[in-house]
Parts: sequence; C-alpha cells; structure tokens
Amino acid sequence: MVRMGPDVPLLNEYKQEFFWKRFPQTVLGGPRFKLGYCAPPYVYVNQAVLFLTPWLFGGVGTLLCQLQLLQELYAAVLSGMLMFAAAAGVQALALYAARRSGTVVERLGAPNILIDEEEVEFTHCVSPETVRFIAPGKRFGLNVVLHTVLAGVLCGLGTWYVFLGRLTALYGSTGVSLIVFVLSWVTLCIAEYSLIVNTAAETATFQAQDTYEITPLTRPLYIFIFIALDLADRFSHAVPELQLASQTLHVVFVFLPLLWALGVLPPLDALLLWSMEQALVFGLGGSPMSSNIRLLLMFAVSFGVAVCNYFIPSTLGVVLFSTSAGFLLSLDLSQVDTLCRRQRIAFRDHRFHSGAPLPLTSFGWNLGCRELLLYLSLLVVAMAEAGLLHHFLGSAQSQDLVWQSSEDALLQMVVVVLVQLAAGNKTLPGWDTLGTGVQLLLVGLLMDRLSQFLAKLKFTLTVLVTSWTEKKQRRQSAGTLLALNASLWPLVLAVVMLSALLSAPLLPLFTLPIFLVGFPRPQRSWPGPVGTACPCPDSVFYQQMSGSLASALRTAFASGSLG
Repeated sequence: MVRMGPDVPLLNEYKQEFFWKRFPQTVLGGPRFKLGYCAPPYVYVNQAVLFLTPWLFGGVGTLLCQLQLLQELYAAVLSGMLMFAAAAGVQALALYAARRSGTVVERLGAPNILIDEEEVEFTHCVSPETVRFIAPGKRFGLNVVLHTVLAGVLCGLGTWYVFLGRLTALYGSTGVSLIVFVLSWVTLCIAEYSLIVNTAAETATFQAQDTYEITPLTRPLYIFIFIALDLADRFSHAVPELQLASQTLHVVFVFLPLLWALGVLPPLDALLLWSMEQALVFGLGGSPMSSNIRLLLMFAVSFGVAVCNYFIPSTLGVVLFSTSAGFLLSLDLSQVDTLCRRQRIAFRDHRFHSGAPLPLTSFGWNLGCRELLLYLSLLVVAMAEAGLLHHFLGSAQSQDLVWQSSEDALLQMVVVVLVQLAAGNKTLPGWDTLGTGVQLLLVGLLMDRLSQFLAKLKFTLTVLVTSWTEKKQRRQSAGTLLALNASLWPLVLAVVMLSALLSAPLLPLFTLPIFLVGFPRPQRSWPGPVGTACPCPDSVFYQQMSGSLASALRTAFASGSLG
C-alpha cells in the first residue's frame, strides 16, 4: 500500500494532462487548442478564426467610425448585424453536420466525461466530424434563435462599449485607450465563443446538469451588466459618480476572463437564488430555505406581505398583520399536508378496526392537534402583546425576524437602543433619518458579515498554522507559502473580507494556504435531490437511509437530546 506523504505531487500525471487541456479551454471560453493527440492544422485554424470573428466585425465598425464614415450607433449596428449573420451560419453548419452524421444533440444535459479522451478522425476542414467537434450545436431550437440574436446584440453593444473615442474620453490617453481596447476585445471574443460556438467547462458550477443550456448565457450576462452601466453614464447629464464607475468598470472588464477562470462570478441560477436568499433573510426577515421551490415560495409570500403593509392605513393594523404573518411564515407549513394525510389514515384504520386506538402524535416536528392548539395560543398572545406595544416596534422585517431567530432579533434591538442612548440628545446625521426598521436591517446585515469575517479569519489562521505544524500537511513549499502570506497579509485580509462581504466560500487552493474566493451561492450543500450530485450506485443507499436518519434526528431534537 502506498502511503500519502507531504512530497506526493498535488496532481498526478493524468490529472496534470487533463488540467492543461481543460483550463485553457475554460480561460478562452471554449476553444480546444490542446487535444492530447495529433490533429490537422485546420482544426486549430478554424477555432482561431471563429474566436477572432467578433473582433473582426467590431474592427470594421470601429474603423468606419474612426474614419467618420459612420456614426457610432450605426457602426455598432453594422457590427451586430455581421455577427448575427456569422452566428446564424455557425448554427446552420452545426445542424447540417448533425443531420449528415445521423446524430442529434443530447438533450439530457449530462456531461460526457469521456469526450476529452476520444480521438476524432478528421477528413477535411468542413466535414461533419470537424464541425461537430468545433461547434456541437444547441439542444433546443429556441436556444438556437435566442443565442444567435444575443450574439449579434452582444457584438453590437460591445463595439459601442469599447470605441476608441469613448475610451479616450474616459482616460484622456491614447496609449491607455489602446491597451484597454485590445484587452476588452479579448473579453468580448471569449464571451461570444462561449455563447455561440462551444461552451467552456466553467469553474463556477452550481447545477450538476445544464439541462436548459443556461451556462452559455453566464459570460454575456456580466458583459451586458457592464454595458448597461456605461450606457447610463452616456445618457446621464455629467454625473461624476457614474463617470468614475464607468472608468473603473472598463478596467475591471479587462479582468473578467480571470474572474471567470477562477470561478469568482456565480452562474445565473446561483446568482438569482443567492440574491433572493439575501433579500429574504436581511430584507424580509426570513431564513435560508432547503430547496429552490421553498425559497421561491417563501420569497414570494414574504414579498407579498411586505407589499400589503403599505396598503394598510393603520399602524396598529400593520403591526398585527406583520406579527401574524411572521408567525405563520416561521412554521413548517409542509407539515399541514402530513397532518391531513395522517388523520385520514388514522380515521380509515379506526373505521375498519373500531377497537384500535387512534395513533398518538409526538410533540416535535410532527404537526398534531396539540401543536395546533399551542401555536394558536402563541399567536393570540403575540398579537395581544404587539397591539399593546405597537408604538415601540420596528418594521415588518424585524417582526418576522423575531420568529425566525429570536436571539439575533433581540441582539439587534439592543444594539440600536445602545446607539440611541450613546448619542443622547445629539443628532446622528444619516442614522436618525433611516428609521428603526432600516436601522435594524443594517445592524443585522453588519452583524452577519462580521460573524462570517471572524469565522473565515479563524479558518484562514487554522490552515496557515496546520500547514506547518501538521507533518502530514507540511510540504516542501510550506515555508515559502507562509512567508508569502506574511508579506502579503493585507491581500490575504482583503480576500477574507471580500469572502465575508459576499457571503461566499473561502477556498484554499489544493488544500494549500493559497486562498481564493468562491462564487456566492445559497446556503445549501447541493441544489438538487439525492443522486444528482454524483450518479453513482452508492447514492441509492444514502437515499434509503435518509428517512430513518431524519426520523431519529426529529425524535432527538424534539426531546432536547440532540448533540
């Protein structure tokens, strides 16, 4: 048996070869320039031509604009139309190749782990095998149309975004403008290739399967966000803040390929769900949900409750409505269906076996008659107390938080009161005008980010210390890495702070004391059900075990003996 030691390489030869084939593909947005076997030169030339095609069309528009033959808007439209025609041609070739080879594009979205090991026999530069290798095509006809249109729009708006005249007006230097112009077009070519030719294997992966082809839209989405902010600056009346933001974002735009390769920017689904979870927890007083459906439903209901509060004219009515809604939303309402189903089974058994007693309900997560009476009593008491103290209560968010996390709500209220007592009769500019509800929201957000920062700082120090003190973790490069972290401690601290601010994971690279920020995501281990993360035979045993394990945990939690 071979024992793992500190001198064992982080990646074996096979993994190193796989890494150097896959990572450049991820960085460049999809082109495969390292195959691991001999391929004709036209395979690489075709990929290079398709990669540089957006730059060619954008260069045509830029040149016509610089020669004052076309205005900026018309030059951008021309570039977009040329790119749209090229994208349509690529999709038509992919469809033709699929029909000629007698195959269809796989619709299940399951990644083929053997595709990098297969050797393709190329016959000529436009053979079906060559076209299928370079441009596999889309699974759905709707995506063919949508991605083709987006490719044209992206090229047109991207040309407008990086016009030399625009860059010179922002930075006042021709040299800086040329550098930003060249590197920005590299970013645009990467996004276009990933959208229309061949999607790269993204480092930031949230779903196990990309069934609906959402991954190709990720990189263009971030470019559209940058372009939208630049357009806001163009059409505003000399707002200094927008101009400064536009200057900064044009520089950040150059580093988007690096951020995509490191997996810092989240995919579309993770970004949407993370934003909803943050708004639910810190804006609406909810708590993280265990599934996407629950998160969507809870966010919709909580948002509806917040909207209804604006249409209630009475302050007392707002407090009573918020208190009752917050209490109901804090319960596990899925147990209502379990209760009704259990009562039906019990009634049926009692009907056919009149001598058998009705099954007893346990006090805990199982909802029963005793729990309903207790919850109803708590609701009545809470509404009575809220009616008496409604002049001293905050927003609906704080009243929802009381039921979701009583200790955090109490601590936030104490902090707000202490700030008011410390200020005395003095007026705190900006703070007093926020109101109690917004103050509680900000205090809760700051406390959460502070707790995350302290936890991740402790994790960072633990990895740094154990990389030297633990013999199994001490590598030959441990001393060098520790010295590097010590000399660059402001950068390490900034990485930890950024991870805490985004509520994103802090990742040590290959378990080494080299820290990276993961992409923000909901607070769940995996978004899908059992078996989708790793479709191996062992997952069946875990699925069978989950019911009895949940029952044991429920009983232990209800009796107060868990942990």
